[in-house]
Amino acid sequence: MDRRIYFLDQVRSHMMLLGIVLHAAGSYNNLPAGELWPYKSVDVHIGYSVLINLIHSFRMQVFFLVAGLFAAMLLSKRGSTGFLKHRTQRVLLPLLIFAGPLMLSCNWLFAYGAELMHRRGTIIEFSDSVHLYHLWFLYYLYIYVLLAIPLQGVLIRCFSEGRNRYVAKVLPWMLGILIALVHFAENSYLLEVPVGLNVFKGVFFQYFLFFAAGMMAFHLREEFFASVDRCWRLLAFAVLFLIMFVASVAMNAAQNEGDPNAIVWYGVIFLGLYYAFACWFVLAIYKRLCDHFSPVARYLSEASYWVYLVHLPMTVALPMLIDDWQLHHAVKFGVVLLVTLFVSLLTFHLFARSTWIGWLLNGKRRRFNLPFIHKPEKFMESKRTA
Repeated sequence: MDRRIYFLDQVRSHMMLLGIVLHAAGSYNNLPAGELWPYKSVDVHIGYSVLINLIHSFRMQVFFLVAGLFAAMLLSKRGSTGFLKHRTQRVLLPLLIFAGPLMLSCNWLFAYGAELMHRRGTIIEFSDSVHLYHLWFLYYLYIYVLLAIPLQGVLIRCFSEGRNRYVAKVLPWMLGILIALVHFAENSYLLEVPVGLNVFKGVFFQYFLFFAAGMMAFHLREEFFASVDRCWRLLAFAVLFLIMFVASVAMNAAQNEGDPNAIVWYGVIFLGLYYAFACWFVLAIYKRLCDHFSPVARYLSEASYWVYLVHLPMTVALPMLIDDWQLHHAVKFGVVLLVTLFVSLLTFHLFARSTWIGWLLNGKRRRFNLPFIHKPEKFMESKRTA
């Protein structure tokens, strides 16, 4: 790559920031209270369940694909040793440093939320397994980092010297079929939420497929970036496969009343293809709208990692604090969302950006100044490789 691909920076940071939206909706959706999210507001709504499912259908898929692309790029620039050193600093060390405080705070908050639900007559039971909460993604990502080193050699042999360039055109189709096989093996349309240390789960293999696809995308980058230019065609495919998936599930449920949740092979194929094409569409939208330098986008890109790490306790605690307010659920949701974002960005600027934490998360410490006050030339990297 002969210039920085700005839209990839933005899509990566925005997928992280969407975690606030996802978790702010956790207490307001109408899904049953349980171990994964024990506290529910007295004022829940199905709209938040739809929002959560929509975000889940592309967010981490896009993130891991972009992570795979950057992994292959970094391996090609720094070699295996430099790559492993870089990713150990940026992935493993934050996991080890932040996991303890996060687990202690969230264990207490989840237990308190369960106690409040118990007063309403809902019993929440917790397992004895270790919960990484949302930091499971760093755990998975570092394992993918280790797997990326041997995979890089395979991909170089497959795609060097212009070989097999046609794969870029069929990559989302291949990815969709492989995802379908994961769901078929798990015998479920929904994969278990990854919060513990066990990686022998379908969701681990599904996200690794996106990571590997991202590595392939780097080796086919000219053809890959051309394939994400067709924005509306990708949207049409994604919507079509989603409609076909919903229709196949509905028809099977009507015909199989004894087991309405049973999966059908064509249903998982439609689902897998929807995941793949939704991912490609998100990349296409960002490529069209965000492939340029912006000081605000650059700042948020640097802040997003910190925001991701620290936001969860606030999105758990705030709904419990404001549940007695006589306000519409949308206002409460907005309060949780905006307060969490504000506090996360403020603490990033005051305590992380200009300290060793900024070096740990972003590779450098910035001089302390007002937010968004930068000279663009300090960040322009068009004359350097991305």
